[in-house]
Amino acid sequence: MSEFIKRSEESRANLVMQMRDVIDSAEAEGRGIDSEEMRKLDNLEAEYQRHSEAIEVARRNEERAHEASEAAGSFMPKEESRSAADIFRAMGRGEVREHNFGFESRATLVPSVNTVPVDFLDQVFLKARLVGPYLEVADVIQRSSGADLRIPVMTAYSTAAEYSAGSAIAESQPTFSSLLIQPTKQAFLSSIANELLMDSGFDIEGTIADQAGNAIGTRANAVIHAAVVAVAGSGITAGTTNAITADELIELAFSVDGAVRRLGSAYMVSTSTAGAIRRLKDGSGAYVFEPITGGNGVNGATNAT
Repeated sequence: MSEFIKRSEESRANLVMQMRDVIDSAEAEGRGIDSEEMRKLDNLEAEYQRHSEAIEVARRNEERAHEASEAAGSFMPKEESRSAADIFRAMGRGEVREHNFGFESRATLVPSVNTVPVDFLDQVFLKARLVGPYLEVADVIQRSSGADLRIPVMTAYSTAAEYSAGSAIAESQPTFSSLLIQPTKQAFLSSIANELLMDSGFDIEGTIADQAGNAIGTRANAVIHAAVVAVAGSGITAGTTNAITADELIELAFSVDGAVRRLGSAYMVSTSTAGAIRRLKDGSGAYVFEPITGGNGVNGATNAT
């Protein structure tokens, strides 16, 4: 029962008591009800009727709310049955103002059978990874907001030492720092002729996915590369490609921590540097490095455009 109904019923009960007092007073004096008392009873009766009507309306609304709640409990949101192309055309006609495309939750590649369709947003990022190598080799974090993200980073591990029996063991705590990631908005606007938009034979989904993938991948690669150069310092671009030797590349590979080599490592170089590395030959004239099948570079050297 709502507080409104409870208060209204209490007020109505109080009105009944007031009417009872007027009648009891006349009975106690052995007389009839005079004109003043009648006007009072009429007012009390009218007020009683108003409370009764309000209580009835409130109860009906409570019943409707309960029925709506039960109906909503079994309601399942209708899934979008239109294709991405249909949604784009609906936007062009002004029928839809906006639409959020999600990633395909299923695997896009089935062993031996490439039959699972790729959603629109997956197509965009497949293209973006092709034109932006950073998106291929880095972990991509998907977020629902643009708030800053702080990621803890371990800077030193605990260390062990030899101790004699019964001796105290010193504490060795790992140390941490953190990375503050501050997302920025990158966007583009592309126009499509109305004739193409309404042409059912025009692959609008593929065209927009291709444009968006190229724009996002190229922009992301430029932004990330600038951030990497800023952190690494000017030495990342120092030197000339003509001075590179095979021995120097081997020294570079073994200059990093052994754990990094075991986990797998790659080297980012420009297109001209990758070409210079690819042209290196041994004393017999054979090329020292062979291209890696399916990679973006040669022998672990990632080619960044």
